Amino acid sequence: MKIAILSDIHANAEALSAVLKQCEIQKIDHYYILGDIVGYYFEPNQVISLLKPLNKTVIKGNHEDMLLDAINDKYYLNQVTFKYGIGLEVAIEKLNKEVFEWINSLPYEKCIKVEGLNIKLTHGNRYNWKEYLYPDTPSIILNQYCSEDYDFIFTGHSHYPFLYNSGKCVLVNVGSVGMNKDFGGLASWCILNTETKTVSMQKTPYNVTKLISKINNIDSPNKSYLISVLTRNNN
Repeated sequence: MKIAILSDIHANAEALSAVLKQCEIQKIDHYYILGDIVGYYFEPNQVISLLKPLNKTVIKGNHEDMLLDAINDKYYLNQVTFKYGIGLEVAIEKLNKEVFEWINSLPYEKCIKVEGLNIKLTHGNRYNWKEYLYPDTPSIILNQYCSEDYDFIFTGHSHYPFLYNSGKCVLVNVGSVGMNKDFGGLASWCILNTETKTVSMQKTPYNVTKLISKINNIDSPNKSYLISVLTRNNN
């Protein structure tokens, strides 16, 4: 069985579309979606439509939390807009009640047994969203995450991909599909092969020029930051 693990799509339909085309080529059987479907970018409805037909398991991230809190709280919405741009405003405008109810129903974590493997899905530390796991995070901290009895733990949140083998379990930060921060314009994700019990990290190019054009046509306070992430280290 081949499982694609995607995280932090952030309403970037260009990146998700490219990844799903690659998944078709790879003949993916199932998808794990690790949260932050919304936020930052501006096509949450297209992203939801792309995800809808997939054979998938989905959990929520901090941007889903922010979205749900902002729906009926204009002051809070103004705060997150100032910090993260208009991505959540766009989501509130474009998504319908059914989607909001689905997002609200999503768990923060999921523990799965598949073909003899114990797997944990988590977006990050839901008790402290300010905690991020990076490639240079000290092993003493990573080992704490691996202290539970799992073969694989998949996470996201930091937008920086890496794989850490504690000797007890394999911790995989899959990076970000929509806003990868080590290399702009490359959607980061991974594939778990349950037969070989191996993970292969993936980077899929997508049309950054087209997305930048969309950003330039939208009035958002973090416009320059969004563009800088898309073009980071890709010369």
